[in-house]
Amino acid sequence: MRFLKPATAAALSVLAFSGAHAAEKSTNPCTLLQWQDLASVGATKDMPMTDAGWHQEATPKEIPGSKLFTNMCAAGLKSEAGRTSITLSFDSFLGKVSEQQIHDWLKANMPPADQKEGNPRLVTLGETTCETGQYELPVSQDDGSVANTVEHYIACDQQVGTHHVSLNVHVPEANKAALPTPEQAKALLEKSVMRMKEQSFAVAEKSS
Repeated sequence: MRFLKPATAAALSVLAFSGAHAAEKSTNPCTLLQWQDLASVGATKDMPMTDAGWHQEATPKEIPGSKLFTNMCAAGLKSEAGRTSITLSFDSFLGKVSEQQIHDWLKANMPPADQKEGNPRLVTLGETTCETGQYELPVSQDDGSVANTVEHYIACDQQVGTHHVSLNVHVPEANKAALPTPEQAKALLEKSVMRMKEQSFAVAEKSS
């Protein structure tokens, strides 16, 4: 849940638009990202950002009787070095839910770093946990063939009350130097969390 490959994020976006439930009173997560904060990875004021919309997920066994909704803002930047992907994602619950239940759910559904590809590294910075690593991504070539390219990423997440928020930044090998450090990524995430609190970010189930 902390780390999303760009292809996974894109697939979830499609599912979210076709979901039976949507946000009736919520904030567009893309309003919580500002391109100026992401200028170091190539973002400009014209950077396209897509709000996936709220989508209801399966109820976690750790939190029976609740309703889990997810949403995300996805942005992509193309350059000669390759494609940089930025995703800000949210998990939010409806129903009687405690912060401890959210903590237990996240702990149960976050696989250990040593069980993932690319030898990821975990750093805990206060309430934020950041994971850095790399993986291979198949990319179509001009001649129609497919070649694997190396992608580097940082994924930071934080529990905020009964919300779960995560920020992913993925860069190609040729642009590895632009990848934020854990401290920089944490600061970016916390800016979004601050805006979320200011806007009373919430999800409400729409009557079907």
